[in-house]
Amino acid sequence: MWGVWGTAIGLRPSIHAAAKARKDLPVSITSLYDKINHTEPGMVRALVQGSAERLEPVLQPMRHGQVATVPGYRVRILDGNHLAGALST
Repeated sequence: MWGVWGTAIGLRPSIHAAAKARKDLPVSITSLYDKINHTEPGMVRALVQGSAERLEPVLQPMRHGQVATVPGYRVRILDGNHLAGALST
């Protein structure tokens, strides 16, 4: 499901582009789309819920107007709407 996530967060413009960019793709692009098309909605829901649960420690401070920080690092917030433009420059 790496192609779906890469597409969802804006690293690739499409699943097809993500698949073509991967040199070691062990299946055909048709097989990849068949797998995606037959993925149960409940499975996708579970993946999203699991991701949300793991991100909760990061999101919680943001909900209270605080920024979750790691000592020694600067925090930058990226707007996903502009990721594609930022990556192409």
